[in-house]
Amino acid sequence: MWCGKPIRTSSPRTRCSRDCTPAASDGKGVAEYYASQPLGLKAEHRILETRRPADGLVMGYLDVDFTFTDRPPLAVELGILVTRAGDGWYISHYQVSRLDQGPRRA
Repeated sequence: MWCGKPIRTSSPRTRCSRDCTPAASDGKGVAEYYASQPLGLKAEHRILETRRPADGLVMGYLDVDFTFTDRPPLAVELGILVTRAGDGWYISHYQVSRLDQGPRRA
């Protein structure tokens, strides 16, 4: 939930953070994506900051901890941009950054 409204993917350009391939925006594609996730996957999040730069536009910054039943937890930072369209909020863009990997140098 975001701002009290369900979030739906609005565009096939929305990208999956797991493998950087376009995520589906239809019900079947979304169901297939979630079915491919590890059993027992959980996400705990903390909203760090939100901004409303314009009507119908919200930016958010979150810490997210993913836990698994068969591997160590994964901490990420999430930046998200959602827009209002009709009666709902839609993800326009998101960026996920892993916290356990520093900058890579050549």
